[in-house]
Amino acid sequence: IPGGKNNWKGLIWHQGTQEVWSEKKLGEDRSLTYYGNMTDLISQLRQEMYTASDPGTWQCKEEIPVIVVQIGYWPHRSEAAQRVRDAQAEYCSNDPRSQLVPTSDLSRNFHYDAASFLVSG
Repeated sequence: IPGGKNNWKGLIWHQGTQEVWSEKKLGEDRSLTYYGNMTDLISQLRQEMYTASDPGTWQCKEEIPVIVVQIGYWPHRSEAAQRVRDAQAEYCSNDPRSQLVPTSDLSRNFHYDAASFLVSG
């Protein structure tokens, strides 16, 4: 989220549902590689944000905060969904500048309702 002309304030990561459906849609279970892919992409995004920020905004790219909105409840494909949720939680437990926002208790469907979006931000 840009905080000014060239000063990023942080990154909100709200992704993961494609990996839950990937085996059915693509024939490969991308939930198995989600953690590594997410870690690499967030690292690349942090680098882009660090480079684009005004000098002195950040000491290093790892300082940029990341909020991970965990994928919600999945009535079908529950094993793949749990792998993605676990990967998101693991990322946040390994990165001191990240915060996990659990959402599996907000909706009993894979799509969020209006109230779920209000709670998760």
